[in-house]
Amino acid sequence: MMVAPAVLSLLVSFTVLSVDATPKRSCPPPEDILPCVCSDDSLGLVLVCSGVKDEPELAQVFTANFPSSDFHELRILHDPMNLSHRLHSMEPSTLGEATFQRVNITGTQILSIDGKTFDKSKSTLQSLAFDGNRIYEFPLASLSSYTSLTTLLLANNILPRLQLVFSPFLKVLDVNGNRPLVVEEKAFENSPSLQKINLSNTSQQSLQRGLFAQLGQLHELDLSNNDLKELEEAAIVTAKPSLTYLDVSRNEISSISHDSIVGLATNATLVMEKNKITQLTQKSWQHIFDQLQQPYGIINLAGHSTVQKGFGFLRDRTVATEMTRPATSPVTSHHADPTRSVPRIHWSCGCDMAWIVLNKTYLALFTDTTTCASGERVIFLDPNIFTLMCPHV
Repeated sequence: MMVAPAVLSLLVSFTVLSVDATPKRSCPPPEDILPCVCSDDSLGLVLVCSGVKDEPELAQVFTANFPSSDFHELRILHDPMNLSHRLHSMEPSTLGEATFQRVNITGTQILSIDGKTFDKSKSTLQSLAFDGNRIYEFPLASLSSYTSLTTLLLANNILPRLQLVFSPFLKVLDVNGNRPLVVEEKAFENSPSLQKINLSNTSQQSLQRGLFAQLGQLHELDLSNNDLKELEEAAIVTAKPSLTYLDVSRNEISSISHDSIVGLATNATLVMEKNKITQLTQKSWQHIFDQLQQPYGIINLAGHSTVQKGFGFLRDRTVATEMTRPATSPVTSHHADPTRSVPRIHWSCGCDMAWIVLNKTYLALFTDTTTCASGERVIFLDPNIFTLMCPHV
């Protein structure tokens, strides 16, 4: 069947009109939004306002006639050493009618954020980054209204407390560098979707028991560079074995209790380097080892001051004993008093580690950078020496 030319022309015109009727995103005239700069990238409109000096100037920008009020990103990057920048706050009216999917504001003098500053973006805001400002007050209680917000970055501010985080949607929370930061007992109870938490460098001296117990999707937890001295029972416990990365390195940890860490996935990496662990006792540690499996489970104690003591002495003593012992003397004759043959048995890489060394699965969990005083890598410790020198195995 042939279509009449007039009908065909009408169809083409209708199609063109339909395409033209589709709203187009576009930036306002550049001179209307100075000192901000608007651009259209592949994801949407990006508004860079790094040139604004203070809140009134920023608010003035958003009084302009915007062809489209829907932006992909707002970006304000200040030099914190530049004293001409005096952006101290953001008010409910500062951003006008504009909506954003991402906000990245860094290096400003902002002290507090009003709970209604981003009200227009409640359904669109996905990522909110306020790293490296001077924020001491943030409206965490208002997060539940932001139905698309999955990432909140507040690193290197001056927050004094981490109060209840109300958000069923939030997946990433970074507050590292806020110190000293008091983390409230039930801070994460109402944020069940959290997958990554960074509490590094926040001067934590202890952890509230069950602090993470409501989290069943937590994959990464960073507690490095703090002042933790011990891990008590239920210090790090998650609702499910979901943790694939746990970092408690560079603390002052000298002991851990049984069941202090529960929730490691079988392929987890546990980083505990540069602490003050003196023993890897079976009672305290076996449950941690049992949660991990090769080939991907890893325990990193590299650079550990006490792991690097003990076995070098044990090995050298063993060699010396073997060289001076009569050929007919039974091995057990040297263990009537264990402290004679192994006087530093209580240190790591000594007999307290026999339960690990004699279990190939446990031993394989160590990184190849974890060494004893002699420089020998833990993963290459000889089980035969432990069988010979340790009376209780």
